[in-house]
Amino acid sequence: MGVSYARNEILRIAPKDDWFWIIDDDVSAFYQNTKDGAQLLDMKSVLRYATENQRVTSDPKVAMISLEYKMFSSGLAQRYEGHYIENSYCNVCCAYNLSRLPPDIQFNFRVREDYDFALQTILSGRKTLRLAWLSFACPSMGTNRGR
Repeated sequence: MGVSYARNEILRIAPKDDWFWIIDDDVSAFYQNTKDGAQLLDMKSVLRYATENQRVTSDPKVAMISLEYKMFSSGLAQRYEGHYIENSYCNVCCAYNLSRLPPDIQFNFRVREDYDFALQTILSGRKTLRLAWLSFACPSMGTNRGR
């Protein structure tokens, strides 16, 4: 039935008042960028660090967060801890907090699901936040045959 159907089922059973992650199955590694370069970290540490980040927890309008693509973040010296991108795309590796999202929000069919969900979030008056110093590695879009 597709990605939107699967993600809507996740929304249906997800915790109602805490952060939860939806991560594409081809993500292969996680990194924290520092002034000295990207440091490989385990998934659990990165995801916990992201959802417990002070900027995320202190702003109740932040309803959707994501990590950055490694290919975009690792070569940019200014993207170390504290570099956020607000109200922009969030995709591939995203966390959601249903208590902060509109109650009727869903992933729509026949569109780029994550982009559309981020736009719905922003249009509702909530915020998206990309933590640019935390990144993930995955194949280039359209190059993975899938499973």
